[in-house]
Amino acid sequence: MKTNIITSALFAALLITSTAFAGTEPSDDKITAKVAAVQVSTYKTVDNNIRVNIEKKASIVASILIRDANGQVVYSQHIGKKTEKLAAKFDVSNLEDGTYQIQVVSKEGTISKEINLKTATEQPKRLLAVN
Repeated sequence: MKTNIITSALFAALLITSTAFAGTEPSDDKITAKVAAVQVSTYKTVDNNIRVNIEKKASIVASILIRDANGQVVYSQHIGKKTEKLAAKFDVSNLEDGTYQIQVVSKEGTISKEINLKTATEQPKRLLAVN
């Protein structure tokens, strides 16, 4: 009789546990993947320019801003609704050394990338003396 009570109690506990966990597993129809409305990548080119690649949904209007360390806009470019992909190249040779923010602003939010500009110092050339 004790065995039947213990077995019944274990079965009830197992049934309650599996019922509790059954509701927490996501079903395939409830899983949704949220895709970012705007994607941005930046990199430095061989000739020390900055490349900004933007991919966005067609219905979104956006702007590219380059701000200096004081928050002042040193460059801006509007990206219209019809433009889904943009590869912009910025000549930063006329900007002073320092930290700049590249921002892509849209109704979805702002994406910021920090860049540091530093003038390359010329390496001393090696001298060779023959005796």
